[in-house]
Amino acid sequence: MTTLSLARPSSGANNAVRAAERRAPRREIVVVAASLVVAGALRLALAAQGWPPVESDEATVGLMAEDILRHGAHPLFFYGQHYMGALQAYLAVPFFAVLGPTNFALHATTTVQTLLFLLFLYLFTRIVYSPGVAWWTLALLSLGPGQALFYEMRAGVGAQDTLVFGALLLWLVVERLRRPHRKRARMLLELGIGLAAGLGLWGDFLVVPFVLAASVALGMYARRRWCSRLERGHTGTVLGHVLVLGLGTVIGLAPFILGTIASGGVIGHEVGTAAGVPGTGDGEMQPWIWGVLVSLGQQVTAALLVGLPHALGLGTVCGSCATWPFPQRALPIADIVRQVVLGALFSGVALGAWSVAAAPYVRAVWRRLRPVRSGFNDEDGPREVYRDARWWGRAMLVLGGALTVLEYMVSRSAYDFPATSARYLVGVYLCMPLLVEPLWRGSQPLWWWLKRGRRHRAETPRLRVSAVCGLWLLGAVVALHGAGLVRIAQEAGNRQAFGVPANARDRQLLTFLQQEGATRFYTTYWACARLMFEAQERVTCSVINAANPFASGLNRIPAATSVVEAAPHPAYVFDRLAGDYDVFDPLGVDFSQRLPDQLGSRLASGDPRFAGYRVASFSGFLVYYFAGST
Repeated sequence: MTTLSLARPSSGANNAVRAAERRAPRREIVVVAASLVVAGALRLALAAQGWPPVESDEATVGLMAEDILRHGAHPLFFYGQHYMGALQAYLAVPFFAVLGPTNFALHATTTVQTLLFLLFLYLFTRIVYSPGVAWWTLALLSLGPGQALFYEMRAGVGAQDTLVFGALLLWLVVERLRRPHRKRARMLLELGIGLAAGLGLWGDFLVVPFVLAASVALGMYARRRWCSRLERGHTGTVLGHVLVLGLGTVIGLAPFILGTIASGGVIGHEVGTAAGVPGTGDGEMQPWIWGVLVSLGQQVTAALLVGLPHALGLGTVCGSCATWPFPQRALPIADIVRQVVLGALFSGVALGAWSVAAAPYVRAVWRRLRPVRSGFNDEDGPREVYRDARWWGRAMLVLGGALTVLEYMVSRSAYDFPATSARYLVGVYLCMPLLVEPLWRGSQPLWWWLKRGRRHRAETPRLRVSAVCGLWLLGAVVALHGAGLVRIAQEAGNRQAFGVPANARDRQLLTFLQQEGATRFYTTYWACARLMFEAQERVTCSVINAANPFASGLNRIPAATSVVEAAPHPAYVFDRLAGDYDVFDPLGVDFSQRLPDQLGSRLASGDPRFAGYRVASFSGFLVYYFAGST
């Protein structure tokens, strides 16, 4: 007969357990800190090589930071766009003061923002899932994917604000749903939630899906407590929570509110135009239902076969795949088939992981609706929908990820520019735990077997197959991110295209312009602000139209345009190697050669405005300048 021993463990065993418990948090802190150091070192090493190359959107942020630092400016929005906040320019000021106004200082700013994003997401994932899932999420995002590295480091695209404030918002909401005991702690968390939402919306509207997801979680939590009579009759308490949240949101949104008033309410139209929503741009929505359905079908197809896979790292295994389905562009059928197969594979894995995470919530909502349809009281329904903070944390990821993809699908940019507009999907990186968790959970039996011996192997063939598949897929994701990082490191070694403070091509051009006295010039959008920033504003340029070198284009700095227009003999600069997006019309017609051809024909015809002009060609640049400038 077996007896159950109730003997107290020895003091030595207790001491060993307590020592192990004390070591675990310290070990976790060291591992997380080391992972963040590696992530920061990788990004700073790339920044020291000049990767990614500075372009006009980034350079505009740099020029804004210089205006703040040197001229006491106080911009509320990104120059020329009243829907993207200027927070990043203010964050870059101390880096510029210490490191100088270079692209390295600009990318050091985005690196710090990325590290904050990784830390906040780790803290959130640790609560909602486990330390293991949180670390794997941190490790994978530290390495990539390649497109994530690009958007995390590139300034002026709103990615950093979306990631930092999105992750902070998720973490604070989960902490609040854990119901801290102290009233002051609850109020501080509510104030922080409002601030994170407000600052995120000021930075970029790409954070809207996660603001909505957080609002749903908080609203359903509050409703449950009210229905369960925990706070019924305490209207003042509920109202106080709402007011604190609202106060934080208003404070965070204060720059946006002031800018909206100052701009005369044009922000909504600019957001719609930038997103490509039908009816908000130059074109109008097709009046026929069939046309709308065709357009929506194109956008959904491009989003799932190009945009989403591109954001998840498709470019690492297929660098040319992101060229389809560009309108009016003919491609070989083999390239299209390859794009469809690989795009479907990437999107299939992502949607599969999302479906696994979403299934419990679909079932819970369905069960919740059954008592309502049967006429039962709301309080009599099942309570699966109202679980703990972890349950709602996962729900925010499921809802935020779905809304991010849907928001992208309804944008015409998803079809017209599926590769470059993939940045609108930056919110999917916040949902990385949805992919890591099933892979980590599935592979755990194999880890236990390897760690503890054959006697602990999975007992059923199903568990063994699940473990092998989970570990294989997890390894494939690690390999994909690592390969993307290696490819980027190799790419950054090209001194002609990358460098600090400028690449070799741009330095040669700027030296030539200063030697010839042609420091006032017209050029295309993607070259103008870039050259001004790299030259630390020793040159001044104005943007010309994409189809007409004698018409004005998108000029974010009107004062610079005035300086060039006042110059007696401004030069014209064309970068024929930059791949400027503004030299393509919506149908894919390349204007890059048409622009200099139009100017060359004026010179050949003896136009008196260009008397004395010469032409210089070097390093991919074509420069028309007045010979007597010096």
